Formats: sequence, structure tokens, C-alpha cells
Amino acid sequence: TGAGTIDLTGTQTLSLVSNLTLPSGVSQWAFGGTVTVNGTSSLIVAGTLPLTGDVVNTPLSITSTGTVTASGGSTAPSSINGAVTTVTGSTLRVNGNGGATTLTVANGFTNNGTIEFTGSSWNGVLTVATGTLTNAGAIQTVLGTNAHQLNASVANQGTISVDLRSLTINSTVDFSNSGTVTVGSGLTLTASGGAFTNTTTGTIEGAGTIDVSSGAQFINLGTVGPGDATTPLGRLTFVDFLPFDTQGDLNVELDGLTPGSEHDQVAVSGSATLNGTLNVTFLGGYTPQDGDAFTILTCSGSCTGFFEIENLPDLSGLGLDGFVTYTGAEAVYEVIAP
Repeated sequence: TGAGTIDLTGTQTLSLVSNLTLPSGVSQWAFGGTVTVNGTSSLIVAGTLPLTGDVVNTPLSITSTGTVTASGGSTAPSSINGAVTTVTGSTLRVNGNGGATTLTVANGFTNNGTIEFTGSSWNGVLTVATGTLTNAGAIQTVLGTNAHQLNASVANQGTISVDLRSLTINSTVDFSNSGTVTVGSGLTLTASGGAFTNTTTGTIEGAGTIDVSSGAQFINLGTVGPGDATTPLGRLTFVDFLPFDTQGDLNVELDGLTPGSEHDQVAVSGSATLNGTLNVTFLGGYTPQDGDAFTILTCSGSCTGFFEIENLPDLSGLGLDGFVTYTGAEAVYEVIAP
């Protein structure tokens, strides 16, 4: 008992003959040296466990008060070879401090807590060597200089938030989103390799960039919506290709004539195929006028097709009507007096 620090310095082996709980009352366990944890029993983290070039070969459980932080830079990669269990409130952090920090998890696991990428000057790298990382909680980028990196087959059922630093997901098998992916302004989510599928329940939102030019096969069956809960309006950019399946939706909100700041816009640096449903709504503070035109989608390459279902605002009470025009380069919602 107590609230001190337990430090294992030098090259050490910690063998567990029964479950070991690092309680929340202990400020932290400090693996000051290089520590290998062996045994078939579980290491249960209810407090703070730092990893700096350490190896955990036992099952690792992170409780609702527990935090595991991998740091130490490129010279001190850490690995977890046992099964990983997380719950709501738990944190698994990769901290790029003093160099890019790599944490390798041998087998796929379900994240019910938070996976956090951070770093004062470098990036964090999380590799899940085999199986699937199923995210039922949150994955978020916080700080860092370079783009953080997630090397894994990812099934997102929760949230992926690219908030303060860009993120690259390298998935040679599959990256599926049935939750919500949010990319902040000025930031990029890069999907590389394998198939990137936005499923029928998935949402891609924000005002940043989705880059699928590095070999990912992009399949969009779900919802695309510029802006997010914090900043409702924005310009969401896709690099290379944006397909809309018959089940796909594009949601845009309008509050003025300036794209990106006063109304939503999707900008495709490449080509787009249009299908599915377009949902257009006006925010409460804007009254459209005859002749208003809102460019809601642009393509630097070709825009082919059209949205089969258009849910447009009813402007009859204003004596106006609205329609969407499609060209080879853009889709424009226009308001006229019939």
C-alpha cells in the first residue's frame, strides 16, 4: 500500500506466479531499466505503467483508472505479447518523446477505452502485428510534430478523432469504419494499403483531408458530412477518389455563400462517382435569396453520375425553389424564383 514509486532499474525479469495489480493509489511503476514481464498470470494496471523498451509477455489488463504509456523514442521500442484487455476509462498511450516511439502489440484486441497518440516533438507508432484492432472506444491524436502511425487491420466501431496531429493508418488487410471518423481542419488521415470501407453505419466528417492515394481501395457505403459537432460547417477534402454507393449519403449544411466557412463543401482532389442520397439543410440563421448558388462538391478530375435521391429544403414559403446542377467538375445547389 501507499502512494510511492516502484522502480525496476537495469535489465530485469519480472516473473508473475499470480495476478499482479498495479493499484491506482501508487503514483506509478517506473521501469527505469529494460524489464521483461513473464508468466501466465495477468498484469493488471489500475494506476500508471510506463514502458520504455520493455516487453510484457503476460496478459495485460488496463482498468478504468489505468494508463499504460509507451515512450522512450526510437531507441527504446516496447512490445506487449500477451492478450490485451481494456475497459471504458482506460488509456493506452504512445508518446513520441525524444524520437519516434514504437509500441508493438502481438495480437489483435478490442479497445474499449482510449488509444492516444501524443508527443512533445516526435510521433507515436502503434503496430498490431496479427489479427484485428477493434475500436469500440476512442482513438485520438493529441500532440506531436510528424504524423502518427497506426499499423493494423482496423475495425472502427467507436470514434477516430484526428484532432491536433495527422494520422496514417497502414492496413494491408482492411480498415473498416462503422463508427465515426473526424478529421480536423489542416490535418490529414491517410489510409494506405488494403481496403478502406466506410460501412452503411459509418460516418466520415470534419474539415480536414482524407488521403486514399497510397494504394487503399476506398469503398464508401455510409455517410460523408463536412463539419462536425464543434464546427458545423467546413470543407472536407478527399485525395485521389471519392465514390458514393447507392446506400451512401452526403450531408451538407448551408448558412451563407462562402464555401467552407459559410456552407459545407466536399472537395475531391481527383475523381468522384455520385450516387445515393444528398441531404441539404439550411441552418437557422440564414434566409436564401433568388439567385443564390452553393457549390457543395468540386472535383479536380471528373465528377460522374448524380445523387439519385435529393432531400432539399422546402422553399415554397419564401416563394422560391431549389435544384441541383451537375457538371463534369462540380455539383451546385441553386435557388431561384419559379
